Amino acid sequence: MKNKWAIFYIIISIIFTFYLIFTLEGNYKSEGEITQKKIDWDYVYYKDWKDLDNYFEQINYTLEDEIIPTVVVEKFPNNLNDIYDVNKRKNIFIKIMLPIINKVNKDIEIERENILNGNVSERLTEKYLTDDRDILLRRVKPIPVHIALGQSAKESGWGTSRFAIEGNNIFGEWTWEEGAGIVPTGRPEGETYEVKKFDSLVDSMESYALKLNTLDYYLDFRKIRNNEIKNKRLTEGLLYYSQQREKYVESLSDLIDSNNFKKYNNYVLINE
Repeated sequence: MKNKWAIFYIIISIIFTFYLIFTLEGNYKSEGEITQKKIDWDYVYYKDWKDLDNYFEQINYTLEDEIIPTVVVEKFPNNLNDIYDVNKRKNIFIKIMLPIINKVNKDIEIERENILNGNVSERLTEKYLTDDRDILLRRVKPIPVHIALGQSAKESGWGTSRFAIEGNNIFGEWTWEEGAGIVPTGRPEGETYEVKKFDSLVDSMESYALKLNTLDYYLDFRKIRNNEIKNKRLTEGLLYYSQQREKYVESLSDLIDSNNFKKYNNYVLINE
């Protein structure tokens, strides 16, 4: 009888040990763990817009299909300004931006999933400037596609500005670190700001998303996105993005509406 009880306790101990192992694994996932299906992205760069346009044709990338390829354009072609057909220029710009926006948003979704699963790493709390789970969940959310598309078009001149071409700066971000950016022509005497340089367009999108998701200037943006503020457009949460304030918000809203950017919120990545 004693032997039977001994065997029973051994079995229970083994089961409990395995339970602890799997529970701890669930609670303490590695920092870089992917909680969603991994997406393989291709990276391309063409100096001439015609070569990029031909590439898009080869992979059957059209905006009519409502499907976004997993192809990231690392830099804008140098000669987008040479496209005299405005609609053609806009079309290529949108094709460039949609995968970039969706890639960064997918990365944010993975971070959010990790938080929901209890995997809050030190890297994540440092990145989003808080270790409070509730605040993290308010901050770690994708940027609506129509907002990112609208601001990228406005701030980069549809991919034709000097800063977009030379510095991969899509969103007009500034820096006060000497040599880390491009000195704008006509900068007032005594000013030290530069227009920030990035290694790639994705880097610019990542920096922009983090700014909207963390800085106090965009607290209203996050509250509107989280439905904590009712009856306001998301663009109204971007009042402090520009020194133009209300005029900027109105101009951005008009750009988004006139180009029907909200429809791109419903586009999906290929094979998703």
